[in-house]
This record gives sequence, structure tokens and C-alpha cells, in this order.
Amino acid sequence: MTGLSGCAAVAFAKVPLRGTVKTRLAAVRGEDFALRAYRELLQQTASAVASLPHHVAFTGDTLAGELRDFFPGALSFFPQQGNTLGERQKGAFLRCLGLGHTAVCIIGCDCPTRTATEIAAAFDLLGRGCDAAIGPARDGGYYLIAGSVAAAGLFDVNGWGTSSLLRETLEQGQRLGLCCRLLRELSDIDTAEDYSCWKESVP
Repeated sequence: MTGLSGCAAVAFAKVPLRGTVKTRLAAVRGEDFALRAYRELLQQTASAVASLPHHVAFTGDTLAGELRDFFPGALSFFPQQGNTLGERQKGAFLRCLGLGHTAVCIIGCDCPTRTATEIAAAFDLLGRGCDAAIGPARDGGYYLIAGSVAAAGLFDVNGWGTSSLLRETLEQGQRLGLCCRLLRELSDIDTAEDYSCWKESVP
């Protein structure tokens, strides 16, 4: 595997419906504001994967709905399945590998400063012999994780939704004997303060 050959991204996205997205932001700025903000984040995510083969794993409704407008070039849309985020990510990861991709990069929609550059860098690390590439988020989680089938065990950790997720994932990689490399650290958008800081940083 070299470069982006055989690789695909998977965007984990929620169908944008009022009252169901960015609830921490909605608690401060209102549901309409939160919905507009989430649509902005969806657009940023769609731009990041537009030039790559990509799939969309969705939640929040039984059909992909408006997500099809944001990701018109997606190879497929499928519902997330599993009780935990780890189970849902592992399921999507293995599903896309089963479609014939040699490596898969899973991204969320909460990190608007993550671009196609980070995704390409992750795949480049895999092409250089690493088993997994991870983009660390400042809250202790991660905004991106990429790997081939050997990395599937990285999702079998317990720190989902906590500040220990990245640490637990790296420790799991050590237990599995995997070579895991980190990309640059970026911030997710979860709160009204996060959103304001992002908008202030945009030229």
C-alpha cells in the first residue's frame, strides 16, 4: 500500500435534525443555533473527504436524509451499529475493509480544522509501515484514526467519551504490538466557547 491507493475515509455523522445535534452548544445558544453550527461542521467534514473515496456512517435517524446533500460523492451511506462508539467504529471499520479497501480512516464531524491534509498524512504513515495513525484531540480523545485490519483491536477500549480515550487506545496498541503514530493535535467543537474560538480563528 502506497499513498492513497486502496484507502477510504469514513465520516461518522449525525443526521442534522433540530434538537438532536450539539446539545451542549444548544443549551447555551439554542437549538436553532446548534443546528446551524452542526451544518457548518458537516460542510467542513465533507470538504475534507471530497477528494477521497469515502463512506458515511450515520446515526440520529433511520435514513441518511440531508446527509446525502452534504456528501454527494459518498460511495455508501449506512447506519452505525453497536452499543458504544467503539463498537460502532469497529463495525464501520471492518465493514469498509470488507468492501475491498486496504486501509480505512474514521473521522468525526466535530473538528473543523481537520482537513484532507491530515487524512492524507495518516494514510502516508500507513504506507510507510505503521499499523495505525491517530489524530489526537485536545480533550484527550481523537479526531481521526486510520489503519488496516491489524488495527481493529484498537477500538476494544473503555474510555469512550472521556479524557483517557487516547491514552487507553495507545496502551491497547502497545499490548497488541502495533506501531501507532500521532498526527498534530487539534480541537473538537463541543461547547459554545469552542465554537467561538474556532470562528475567531477563521480568516
